[in-house]
Amino acid sequence: MKTCLPVLLKDTIKDMNEKLTILEMRKINNQKVKLLSTKKVYPGDISIRLDRFELNKRIVEKEIVEHSPSVGIIPVLDDHNIILVTQYRPATRKTILEIPAGKIEKGETPKQAALREMTEEIGYTGKLAPLLRWYLAPGYCTE
Repeated sequence: MKTCLPVLLKDTIKDMNEKLTILEMRKINNQKVKLLSTKKVYPGDISIRLDRFELNKRIVEKEIVEHSPSVGIIPVLDDHNIILVTQYRPATRKTILEIPAGKIEKGETPKQAALREMTEEIGYTGKLAPLLRWYLAPGYCTE
């Protein structure tokens, strides 16, 4: 996955009462990060590792959740309707509304996983068209 520079509507943005040009933003985004060490602190289906790296001459430690790859599907019924599901999520201790989704099982392609998740969660199958790829919580998770 590539790091993306935000799309700016004007040639400058205001940040902390300073004007930064797009060129200056690119310099900030291209800072050198040097990984010093990585250590698995909890192994499992979902693992946690501790990364230690140097950024801007500072040493930083960050816990990273290592998660299996997953798929999310936006099932479109017609021009105006999509299907969402409700799921109880222990982390939030709530039932929330979300798109059908799940992890890619061993030996599965993303397409196979998407079709399986659609069948399991909404009882539908259909034609798939890739929409986009992204990280769900890139500040601390590989998913």
